[in-house]
Amino acid sequence: MSAEKGGEYEVVVNNNDVDVRIFVSREEPGFKPPHWHRHVEIVLVLSGTVTFSYEGHDVVLQPGEFIAIGSGVLHSSSHEKNCSIVLQIPVSYLEKYWDNPENMLFTIHKKDRFDSEYQEIVVALQEMAHVYQHKISGYRFKFNELMLHCLYLIFTKYGQDSVVVNVGQNNRLKEVLSDINERYSMVLTVNNLAQKFNYNPDYLSRFFKQKTGISLNRYIYLVRLSHVHFEVVNSDKPIHNIFSDNGVKNIRLGTKLFEQYYGSLPREIRKQRK
Repeated sequence: MSAEKGGEYEVVVNNNDVDVRIFVSREEPGFKPPHWHRHVEIVLVLSGTVTFSYEGHDVVLQPGEFIAIGSGVLHSSSHEKNCSIVLQIPVSYLEKYWDNPENMLFTIHKKDRFDSEYQEIVVALQEMAHVYQHKISGYRFKFNELMLHCLYLIFTKYGQDSVVVNVGQNNRLKEVLSDINERYSMVLTVNNLAQKFNYNPDYLSRFFKQKTGISLNRYIYLVRLSHVHFEVVNSDKPIHNIFSDNGVKNIRLGTKLFEQYYGSLPREIRKQRK
């Protein structure tokens, strides 16, 4: 989750005073296409519902529930209107406390929320957000105390060292994702992407769907729509121009998919923001 414009590789800017990024995310209904970052990401939902999709399964978070996503894990999210605390810790920070943190995966089950350690993490995340928001004298001491305790519990109770399989294939997938995110406004098809990256088109389609859970053509559309949504919210440009400038030539289909993923028509979202 991010407060910035989406992309296949999410650039995370740390809060300089604490060396990690923490913020309260308030989002309208929407969807974020598959992406990854070099951070461990922890999200605690305060209100609403957020669904994360990764490693071939979905995790639905209700208020009071959190998720921890390992560095480099390709994931997407869809959400209703929600408010969440987001903590993103860079691998370079974690390396001071844990060997090879980039290889950690985290498994948290629904039944775990009744455990005392789970509730300790929930409370610690809430206190961290409060401490950072108010920044009273000595707040960095308190913030880091809470964060290290939180990370200790998450890593020791829910973490497992992963063995990276098919690294070459995953890197090639990320190359395809990067290319789509760089050239989303241009003409992109399964055939021309397969030709550029030396894939058979049918194999690329199957491989992409297997790894991301959505079709390649749908992913291209979702990337375009994420940019459309950003401009609808943050500019006064005519909506039909926004669709066209971001590679969506079929405005009728684009509008239908936009409403499906963001819960409202573009003009309704723009009206709500004014």
